[in-house]
Amino acid sequence: MLKLRIALIILFTTITACSSDPTEIEYETFPELDARELYDSALNSMKNGNYQSAITRLEALDL
Repeated sequence: MLKLRIALIILFTTITACSSDPTEIEYETFPELDARELYDSALNSMKNGNYQSAITRLEALDL
């Protein structure tokens, strides 16, 4: 299960990186959430088909 989650994160991060102009990426911060909550929120967003929301949360983990 963990390998599947990691694969999904890599897949969606790659899709975003390939489809976006790096100068146009706006990073959103989520100060009220810790890393685990951001990850869980991103996973739930992916399960619900809200990929842009998931990607935004995954990008916030890198800040």
